[in-house]
Amino acid sequence: MTCPCPLTGTLLEKLHAGLHEVVRLVELEHYLLRSRLDGLKAESEAAHILEGVIVLDAVLNQKLAHLLGICREVGRL
Repeated sequence: MTCPCPLTGTLLEKLHAGLHEVVRLVELEHYLLRSRLDGLKAESEAAHILEGVIVLDAVLNQKLAHLLGICREVGRL
């Protein structure tokens, strides 16, 4: 299936830049969550929940990195 509106160089560059911004925000969120986790008791329910969110954050970051790689490959960025 072909895209009815192929991504032009400029549009792909905007997508790539936007994904980079999201990656930076996720990294900042990860840092803030880690800082908050350090202040919680290790075995508390809140600590376990926060650890789960941090893991999800890491998975999200991996997926974003993959999408950035696709953008670079497709657009030769």
